[in-house]
Amino acid sequence: MRRKVSVYLLLIILLVLIFLALGGKNYFSKKADKEYYKGTDSQIIVDEKKHSEDWKKTWIIAHDPNNSPSEKFEIIIEDKNTWNLININE
Repeated sequence: MRRKVSVYLLLIILLVLIFLALGGKNYFSKKADKEYYKGTDSQIIVDEKKHSEDWKKTWIIAHDPNNSPSEKFEIIIEDKNTWNLININE
């Protein structure tokens, strides 16, 4: 009886390990096959940091050094902590 229980326990542990090795629930999910992650990246250089009189709106003026001719554009920064982390000419 004890041997039978240990065999079943070993079998269950083995099946769980195989399931986890195959990717767990994502392996059997149809949704996982249809999800694609898209991303865009760019390099910009910050020329100026600006803010409104009451500091409710903050933004930066930047340009793309890889683009010729390089046009300046404005990016609105909604979080003041993010605005504080941005350095000019970087």
